[in-house]
Amino acid sequence: NVMPAYKASQLGGDPEKVKNYAILDIEDHVLRGILEKPTRAQLALVEEPLVSMNIYKLNYEDIFHILSSIEPHPVRGEKELPTAIQMLSNSKKVFCIPWSETVPDLTSVKDLTAVSEELKTIKIKPV
Repeated sequence: NVMPAYKASQLGGDPEKVKNYAILDIEDHVLRGILEKPTRAQLALVEEPLVSMNIYKLNYEDIFHILSSIEPHPVRGEKELPTAIQMLSNSKKVFCIPWSETVPDLTSVKDLTAVSEELKTIKIKPV
């Protein structure tokens, strides 16, 4: 079970959007906790926030029973992956790899147009 832990300052885009991400509490490259959508006061306590961009490599047997057991979010009607990852980290190690790069932000459907335009500018080199 592993995930990248992105440096919030290196993601690019609007720095205000960090409050929409999950802030990771990591010790010795192991996830200790996830703070979903932190307040400004909570963000102010973290010198260099490491955030989740919801990219994971998980063991099926480890995560499936957790996903089966959690209830959907009362408003959005979807199961919250950060909740499942937090529950997983309570019983299994979830390793976090520090990562620093610009990531297109697809937090909401409103981001699709901007990301689509950004992707048009990427030049792919043939191998």
